[in-house]
Amino acid sequence: MGNEANARQLDHHPMHGVLKMSEFINALQVGEHHQQQTIQAYTEYRFAYRICASQLRPVALLQITYVLEAISSATRPTIILQNRPDVASLFTIDPQTGVVRTVESNLEPGSTHELLVIASDQGLPQPLESTAFLSVTVEKSNELRPQFDIVWLTDNGTPQIYENLTIGYVLARISVRDAKYDSELSMSGCESICMKQTDSSNVYLLIVCGVFDRELKNSYNLLFLLSSDDKVILEHPVHLEILDVNDNPPRFEHSLIRVTFNRSADQFDVPRIVATDADHEGNARIRYSILDTNVFSIEPDTGILRLQKEFDCSAGEVRFRVVAEDGGKPPLMSIVDVIADVIESNAWPPVFTKPLYEVSVKEDAEPGTCLLKYLVSAGLHWINLYPFDPYLDN
Repeated sequence: MGNEANARQLDHHPMHGVLKMSEFINALQVGEHHQQQTIQAYTEYRFAYRICASQLRPVALLQITYVLEAISSATRPTIILQNRPDVASLFTIDPQTGVVRTVESNLEPGSTHELLVIASDQGLPQPLESTAFLSVTVEKSNELRPQFDIVWLTDNGTPQIYENLTIGYVLARISVRDAKYDSELSMSGCESICMKQTDSSNVYLLIVCGVFDRELKNSYNLLFLLSSDDKVILEHPVHLEILDVNDNPPRFEHSLIRVTFNRSADQFDVPRIVATDADHEGNARIRYSILDTNVFSIEPDTGILRLQKEFDCSAGEVRFRVVAEDGGKPPLMSIVDVIADVIESNAWPPVFTKPLYEVSVKEDAEPGTCLLKYLVSAGLHWINLYPFDPYLDN
């Protein structure tokens, strides 16, 4: 599994600033406990930024490949931007994508801002972190540079698309201005998106030409390059997010599930029926219900089985069905057959309190007189036993 970090300039008017980047390693090993310390190499990012840039203009994209040997749903990286108090309000970072943007447009020409980027997971018992330094230098230039503009034709006007888009759907319109006549625009990063030039030489369309599946890949890093004479004169990366569609029903591991319900067990030792859903968030939220029995009930959110009424263990097994339904609109469901064996057994055999009992009886004792009362321990219960003597009963 490789470790990599990508940092690209997002300014529409790229400068000739220097980028120095060493490998960013964020390797976490998760076993039974989140205990592996983060492995980190020193990382430095340097960007030149135009003073004429507008407010909320992207500065850089810091992409971290998060490596886990066993990824849990509770362990996801988040990114935090820290800097000096005097520049704290100048930049912001998207905690999910790693895109750094300007907050103020009146940046001082020639100024340099040193930022500390912290990548922190949500592991237990405590989060682990790695850091990288981001240096942004503000430059002013009157040189005419190509301008790259992209308009997203999506529902919210941002690079977010649903995974069920059909082939031929137009995603975005791109225009390149003030470029040389022999300039060529290329795109990489996603084989399911094709770029087509229109009748205007400086206008392009992004068109869906393949299939998206969020369960296989939930985002893409697109890279647009404008080249002339084999030299890159403009570089513009875009983080494309794939949104979830409820296209996966809940799934059980087996088509028939057999469980054993021990009525003598404590309340924590109960069987549970579990289904999984490959979708995301609300589309993957599962609720359970039960069919064909009134002996058991099932907790809707956890799938834990509960015994509802008295049941004769000698009656054998109980057959019923469990329904798992997700939270999508419309919802999808799956049904599994369940066989439950109801038993009652103790983990501890009966134990007498003494190995030897001695008792004295008067010779004129009346028939039926109690001679000895035994107290026997049977697990969590105490059993009273009385001796039976046929001679005394007579």
